Amino acid sequence: MNDCAICGLKLVQKQNRLGLFWICPQCRGRLVGFHQLRRVLSKKVADHLWVSAKEQKTLTFKTCPVCYKGMNEVSLTSDLLLDICTRCHMVWFDPEEYERAPLTIPSIDPELRVDQETRKELALLRF
Repeated sequence: MNDCAICGLKLVQKQNRLGLFWICPQCRGRLVGFHQLRRVLSKKVADHLWVSAKEQKTLTFKTCPVCYKGMNEVSLTSDLLLDICTRCHMVWFDPEEYERAPLTIPSIDPELRVDQETRKELALLRF
């Protein structure tokens, strides 16, 4: 499960502050859950992507790295086509597509950051 949609290698699970994603160690393609994209896309854009994917009748040649069924190709921008699996709710980004996507990464409020000393104290309280 979770083979690259392009080269077939096993995807490597990674995590960032938005959650889990899987990346190909060779071609750098990326698999992301649609729910994560909703956090960084405007509601209008996310809804458009999902509705377009559901209405799409022609599947791409790429198969979903999770269920191995065909994915639906949907335009995010005029030069950016994403492959979406409406069964697994996963989105495939070809190499460098994720970096080109118009994503708005939420910033972390500096007031909410915890300093190193406080983190140590909290860790000790868990024992």
